Amino acid sequence: MNTRTKACLSAQLDKKVESYLANACANPTIGSRLFAAATLTVMGLGSLTIPEALHAEVVFTPANHRIGVHSGEARVSLDVNHDGINDLVFSAYNLFSFSSGFHVRQFLSVREKNGSRILEGDGAYAAADVAGQLIGSNGQFGTVGVMADCINSGSGGGSTFHSSRGLWLNVKNRFLGFEFAINGEVHYGWARLNATCGQATLTGYAYETVPNKPIVTGSAVGGFANTLGGLAGGAQMKAVPAEAK
Repeated sequence: MNTRTKACLSAQLDKKVESYLANACANPTIGSRLFAAATLTVMGLGSLTIPEALHAEVVFTPANHRIGVHSGEARVSLDVNHDGINDLVFSAYNLFSFSSGFHVRQFLSVREKNGSRILEGDGAYAAADVAGQLIGSNGQFGTVGVMADCINSGSGGGSTFHSSRGLWLNVKNRFLGFEFAINGEVHYGWARLNATCGQATLTGYAYETVPNKPIVTGSAVGGFANTLGGLAGGAQMKAVPAEAK
């Protein structure tokens, strides 16, 4: 009987397989393909020659999560790499009062969770990048990012007051950059949102699976087509702009 010699996975390959399996657990419709592909890799079949263009390292997840739709405070947690650990928390606050005039306070922010950090823009507010920006070690990162903050008030005598600040005031398809940890190593990612004071819609997010490697906002893999799961299912490999999602 022929016997196979045991071979240990390299640390980099082992981490990639873990990442693929974590995504498989979070996406049942493609889980079987990801598991099959990871199994092939462990068996050694993953060493077959594959064109370099097919080695996509960015994992994109489409989303449609509304934040701050109703009066009061609302929070949405984000698990970027689907490992069961939340990496970011978005908070929206909307207060409406009509006693002795009118008073409206609306606030939108994001904060770190489990050691992640948020990319800052002008004035230390959370950055609202357009597509094509590089997120990496050269960025300025903080633990809490104010996205939009608005106050509107008026008294019965006719006097009014208005104040607004932040980089997420009435924007669409902007990108929030961040860094977070996987197995103790830094990874970069982005979340795409439409936002205004007190409200936002998260429409997708992505992260770079290679530690310490920068990521470009707005350019991501189409779902899981460029992962090992895509190879197992015979998927056609191609990168697509995230805006198309």
